[in-house]
Amino acid sequence: MRWTVMCLLAAVGCEVAVMCTEIGCQGELEVELPAATLAEGEYVVGLEIGDTVESCLITRPSEGDTGETTGDCVVAVDGDIVWLLFPLPMGAEPERIPVTITASGEVVATGVAEPSWEDPYYPNGEQCDDVCYRGLASIVLD
Repeated sequence: MRWTVMCLLAAVGCEVAVMCTEIGCQGELEVELPAATLAEGEYVVGLEIGDTVESCLITRPSEGDTGETTGDCVVAVDGDIVWLLFPLPMGAEPERIPVTITASGEVVATGVAEPSWEDPYYPNGEQCDDVCYRGLASIVLD
């Protein structure tokens, strides 16, 4: 009986209510920095994402997956490559991200990151507004 009623409602064109929660999500951007270009010392890597600058403190030389959050990101080192994992606000999917690297408050390098983005993630399903992205980019220094 129950299935008959549901089938009749579907045949008539009854609208089905969509339930969207406020679960939300946080995107992320994994950035590859060619650390061989940096001498020994401490650096702050800043990514300009929209109206916000996300920053990360790195130390050269450094080796291994530190797993530490330094500033706004998580750092891992693999030889001459430093991997930085930055959080992104919900819905952010920038095409071009200006990068500034400073040491002792002085700009030592600038560059750009142009991420490639994976398919979007919808925590509440595609019918709801919340969407997050995960991207990967290499920083190209000027």
